[in-house]
Amino acid sequence: MTRLDPPRLRVQAVRTHWAEPKRIPANREVLAFLESQAAPSNPKTASWDIDSYELHSHPDLTERLLEVTTGLTVHSVGAYGVTCVSHPNGVLFAFVRGGFVVFLRLPHSTADADSQPGVGLDWYQTDAFPTELSKPAGTASLSAIVKESWTYAGSLQ
Repeated sequence: MTRLDPPRLRVQAVRTHWAEPKRIPANREVLAFLESQAAPSNPKTASWDIDSYELHSHPDLTERLLEVTTGLTVHSVGAYGVTCVSHPNGVLFAFVRGGFVVFLRLPHSTADADSQPGVGLDWYQTDAFPTELSKPAGTASLSAIVKESWTYAGSLQ
């Protein structure tokens, strides 16, 4: 019997197909940032890769991102080992890194998170699992801000 690595199974169970990011002006800065942080996959860690790069987030965080985008029309995107989601127009609007961080693209006037100028001036980070809220309240809160990010991405090209 062949041993299968559970983290790879978890990622594959969430989505089996990861689209390539669209190379459009609105994605240029964030893709440059993600590429600068990328580590090519190697055989010892191949079970933790996405799009030929080492996965930069825990699989549970990928599940969380997909959970809070439920009801939105999104594309799952793998970009330099990072799980991202894009609006149907191709603009990336959210990605995850580490064990608990979600990066969101938001208009400056409504951002209620920490700005991330290295990623782009309209990118902010927030906790995927807000500890001050119950799980249902945290999911509702994060889903609302993700929807705002998705709407904002729809206005960009």
